[in-house]
Parts: sequence; structure tokens; C-alpha cells
Amino acid sequence: MKVRHPQYGVGTVKTISEHSAEIRFDDSQRTVEPQSAGLEPAEPQVAVSGLSQPLAIFVAETAAAVVRALGLEKPDSVLEQLLPRWHNGRMVLHSGTRRCKPRRCRWKSSSQNRDDAKQPAGVGAKDQRA
Repeated sequence: MKVRHPQYGVGTVKTISEHSAEIRFDDSQRTVEPQSAGLEPAEPQVAVSGLSQPLAIFVAETAAAVVRALGLEKPDSVLEQLLPRWHNGRMVLHSGTRRCKPRRCRWKSSSQNRDDAKQPAGVGAKDQRA
């Protein structure tokens, strides 16, 4: 833990006991009395009162609330709505150059197995060359 001493500046606490604390400051390691030395935390601190739950759960719930508030969630409902529309559909791949002909592929989808839905069906090994 980092602390701020009024005379010595910021240091890192190495050991602490009831009447003394060894703190490593930039210039040297010093022993001071914690209560009368005027030590203050040098790192940001947080205090949560009236809450009785493990810290990991508190952090996870807070992070989930932030993600929801910012709209960063990616719900699967959109995928579930699109799959039935594209089942047995077709797509055409157009190259960026005029040398290659467009490729037509059938699109197979399965709402049970999303990995299948991500792969175009009917593309053989000869069509996958770079």
C-alpha cells in the first residue's frame, strides 16, 4: 500500500505493527509511528457501507450495470430473428477485382447450431483458394 507522509512524501509500506511502520520512500527506508506521523493513503480508496456481500460479486454486478447503461450488450435476439429468414437462402460474393467471377453460395442455417449458420454451404475446397 502506498502512503503519503507530510515530510518524506510518497512511500510504500513494507511492514507495520502496533507502534511502528517501515516505509520505503524514494530516498531511503524509514521507520515511523503510524498514528502520529500523519500518514494518508496515496492511492484511491473506496468505502462501501451498509452492504454485505463478497467484493467479487459487487464488482461483477457493477460492471454488468455499466455495460447495460452504455448499451454494450450484444443480445442474441437479433441472430435468432435473422436465421429463419436466411435459411436455404443464397448469397453472391463479389471480388474487389474484375479478374474473378462472382461466386454464388447457398446459405444453410440452423437455429440449434449457430456455428453452422456462420459457414456458407456449397463452397468446395476449390472455391476457398486465396
